[in-house]
Amino acid sequence: MQRSILLIGDWHSQIHEVPFAEGLARAGLKVDVFKWYSYFQNFSKKGRLSALVARIQDKYMFGFLVNKLNRDLIKTVRLEKPEILFIYRGSHIYASTLQKIKKDYPSIYIIGYNNDDPFSTLYPKWKWRHFNQSIQYCDLSLAYRVSNVEQFRLRGAQYVDILRSWYLPNVHKKLDAHMLHDSAYSCDVIFVGHYEEDGRMEMLDALASHGISVKIFGPTGSTKKSGWQDAIARSKYLSGLSVSYLKGNDYVEALNAAKIALCFLSKLNNDTYTRRCFEIPACGAALFSEWSADLDNLFDDGVNAILFKTKDELIERVKYYLSHLHELSLLAARGTAMVQSKGHDVYSRASWLVNKYSLLSEPGKLNPAYS
Repeated sequence: MQRSILLIGDWHSQIHEVPFAEGLARAGLKVDVFKWYSYFQNFSKKGRLSALVARIQDKYMFGFLVNKLNRDLIKTVRLEKPEILFIYRGSHIYASTLQKIKKDYPSIYIIGYNNDDPFSTLYPKWKWRHFNQSIQYCDLSLAYRVSNVEQFRLRGAQYVDILRSWYLPNVHKKLDAHMLHDSAYSCDVIFVGHYEEDGRMEMLDALASHGISVKIFGPTGSTKKSGWQDAIARSKYLSGLSVSYLKGNDYVEALNAAKIALCFLSKLNNDTYTRRCFEIPACGAALFSEWSADLDNLFDDGVNAILFKTKDELIERVKYYLSHLHELSLLAARGTAMVQSKGHDVYSRASWLVNKYSLLSEPGKLNPAYS
């Protein structure tokens, strides 16, 4: 008989809970779901005032809608009787909710995961308050990055391990060359992602100043909202660039059409890698990323990716590879082979979790690596 897992999360995005649920099912678990995004979405349909109320409660994680979803989660656990709970970025789940579940159903194995940095001082204090208060009630806490492991333990985590992000094999793939003929996304260098005031605009502008064709895609609001609008307007060489948001097939085509795809590491989340580090090579593009010891260990600088530490180093290495396209092609191919062979896809991640923690038999049977 299959063991049952209840996957709890926002479920607004197609790159997080959705593929991970499929991965857990492929690994042998019976997967049921609890989605809290619908609570706010459905209430918003009642009118403009309701939409405003829903947005406020969703953002600040308080109020009758959040209370209701927590009550409904307890009811769902009582009715479904899952053997495992997996809480994906539990921003809206009260510590008291997990405390009650633990008390009423002590045999349930609770796993908490967060792909953001819930301990970053750059977030407002209220952002991860429910998540951080709930850590003590999880049997297993899964961090996104090595630097968070000790912080989880200091906040009462029983066991801690790392669950890295992933690429989606059915989405992120290399396209046939004929599909890219006259692609609107063709360029020397592409960056897809949000804006941060960390020097990334200056690096992109510097590349353009050397005659390198650069394209940027991401949120287009003001810089305070992680958008590109204000930054592009201040740029000397890219001020006329049109920036738009990419998703789905357009995102994959854009990575395929560019000669080089850049990756910058979020300072907000204290990242040492990001999911684009896996998506870019999976799409057959050459990955050029900010250096970190973590990424160097994963990719081996100069072998499967290019890692840069300064603006001048980035310009030098981009110019070199654009004038040595055969070497660039080999670099990209090695990167693709590495992410595929080392199991950086979502199905391998889910299988790793199920197998390491014996979720098909007795959850938590194996000793976690970091506890």
